[in-house]
Amino acid sequence: MKSYILMILAVLAFVGCSPRKGDPTLNFYDELHSVSRLELGKMTVSKVGTITDPPPASAKGVLQKTEAVFNSLKVGTRVGVYSYDTYFVAYIDLQRLQPGDITVDEELKKVYVSLPPIEVMTDGREVELHEEHSRVTGFRSAITPAERARLKSRMAAEVEREVAADATNRDRLKATAEAKAKKWIAEFIRQRGYEAEVTIPD
Repeated sequence: MKSYILMILAVLAFVGCSPRKGDPTLNFYDELHSVSRLELGKMTVSKVGTITDPPPASAKGVLQKTEAVFNSLKVGTRVGVYSYDTYFVAYIDLQRLQPGDITVDEELKKVYVSLPPIEVMTDGREVELHEEHSRVTGFRSAITPAERARLKSRMAAEVEREVAADATNRDRLKATAEAKAKKWIAEFIRQRGYEAEVTIPD
């Protein structure tokens, strides 16, 4: 009985150590595809905005012009300076990977991988504005939550436009992400007994 049990354990050990059967290309594809979104780097963009009573000439609409004229007659000063962070993430969506993007050379024990392009997206914003400076004197009205909410919305839109228009920070983030992606994939493949050559389209 004891020898029979030892024989079963020996067979199980042999099976456990045997290489995976099937197409190695599909094996690599299945493993990488299952990773889904591979996050590779983050960037924080800070924005500073100001709330003041606008001069009548810059106010829009009859109601705002009337309020601006009324505020201009008040004694004192009214200014609030706020900062606000927006977060961006660089990632590769490995769900976009296709079996044809992977080639396995069994003779050289080398895997060639063409990854999907690196993408950058907004990854959240701070919940509240940070008050950097606030000064309300004389008969001026206090800065209201509604004014801060409008400023936050305007600042968020400005950050999106600025990041889209100025590729410098975005390209730097993508370059860092590309280096990390190649290193991660190469190590992933090396652990499976192969060398890797990884390319990423621009």
